[in-house]
Amino acid sequence: MRLPILFVIAICLLSTFFSCSVIRRDSLHPEWQAEFDSLGVRGGIIVFDESGKEMHIHNPGRMDSAFMPASTFKIPNSLIALQTGAVKDTSEIVKWDSVVRFFPPWNQDHNMASALPVSAVWFYQEMARRIGRDSMKHYLDLIRYGNRDTTDIDMFWLNNSLQITAREQIYFLEKVYHEQLPFKKEHIRAVKKLLFLEKGDDYVLRGKTGWGTEVDPDIGWLVGWLEKGEDIYYFACNIDIIDDKDVSARKKIVRRILGRMGLM
Repeated sequence: MRLPILFVIAICLLSTFFSCSVIRRDSLHPEWQAEFDSLGVRGGIIVFDESGKEMHIHNPGRMDSAFMPASTFKIPNSLIALQTGAVKDTSEIVKWDSVVRFFPPWNQDHNMASALPVSAVWFYQEMARRIGRDSMKHYLDLIRYGNRDTTDIDMFWLNNSLQITAREQIYFLEKVYHEQLPFKKEHIRAVKKLLFLEKGDDYVLRGKTGWGTEVDPDIGWLVGWLEKGEDIYYFACNIDIIDDKDVSARKKIVRRILGRMGLM
């Protein structure tokens, strides 16, 4: 019996979209608590070894709990903005609204290429308004991003409406890296380029921080991936930010854990 052609096409599309969702095993690492303790912070981390199909996890309960994405949402926000034409490309300048904010690098005109590295909130609020609630919700549904709550179009990723788990962040990043999302490949590649953090002798680190202040305690994120030869290691770390000294702990923990794994 021959399957209807539309059914076959649908199965093929689903196979492509969910090709990253293969069987993978969890390995728990309670010994990583030492890195959090040494910095005086509470949190957890997942590092996904793609070639080994292994999720290395510290604090699994927290890693499967949902938190606001804060500025890590700038990754999907950038993709959706480019796809919908909110800006024509990463170099299009958007005029600063002249509202002076606490972080001086925000207080100027920006394009996406300059706004993403400094996490300029006003720029991405403008992107969200240009995208509009219906289109934003449409794409968050398509990419299955967190709980997909877009209430309050220019604040939902900052006011705790939108929530996502660290494990879901890993699944999303994997699709970004492999360009298996419903966006033009040129847009995905442009955003991946903007996520560059650092380059070593044998690795490239890409990612995005986030700091959510509308919860108690504040939530801090660092998500991204390490490119090491042919191997890719995705990471999602979140911590409680109690005071300003905790902000730097996000990057320190990720670097230390990758170091423990012999990757950096």
